[in-house]
Amino acid sequence: MDGRWSSDRPDMPQRVRALAGRMASRTRSPRAVMVVVGLIAVVLVSAIAVSMARTSNPGQAATAGDPVPPTVAPTSVSPDEPVVTTPPSPSGSPSKSPSKSAKPGTAGEAPEDPPGGGSGDSGGSDDGDGAEAPPPAPKKTNPPTTSTASRPEAFGAWWASEGKYTAKWERPADDGGLTITGYVVKKCSGETLKNVGSGTFRVDINHPSLTCVTVQAINAKGAGQTAYFDGIK
Repeated sequence: MDGRWSSDRPDMPQRVRALAGRMASRTRSPRAVMVVVGLIAVVLVSAIAVSMARTSNPGQAATAGDPVPPTVAPTSVSPDEPVVTTPPSPSGSPSKSPSKSAKPGTAGEAPEDPPGGGSGDSGGSDDGDGAEAPPPAPKKTNPPTTSTASRPEAFGAWWASEGKYTAKWERPADDGGLTITGYVVKKCSGETLKNVGSGTFRVDINHPSLTCVTVQAINAKGAGQTAYFDGIK
């Protein structure tokens, strides 16, 4: 025993031996001496057990009755976020530390979607399988309306000599959307007098007697409107 087994009373072994000596000097009964020696042995064994327990657990300085300070796990805090210090709970249980992602005024809010949409779309007009949309079908246009030509312009006829007459005209204002292929000259009664090409605008007619003639332009649709001249002199 070196006296270091108790930090409170390092001289306890010496005090116990002195007490045992005094009791032995006062009584001469062997039985009393044995009782005293037994008590001393019990005290020493208890003291040695306590000293060994403290030596094996040097960090266990608190007793069962002392409150255990709360242990707060360190949290990583951004330099821009305020540091919140939570006082220990009276019950001794550690309180929850605030989440580093929570900021004042934003608790419980859902994170915003990144710019450009959060659905994974690229912002384009793809159908989802990467195929381009087919080009729009061309609009159907109706073919231009065609018809027979209008009547020839500036139509006139006159007597040339005995049994001969002359007729003259100009191109019609509307060819009906088709190429004029020729002209036909008739009597007003419907008898055909002359058929000429598209480049002819004057004809000589052999007939014993004419008073009324007509002319029509011809295209793929047929004979056009009729130009009349009545009163040949």
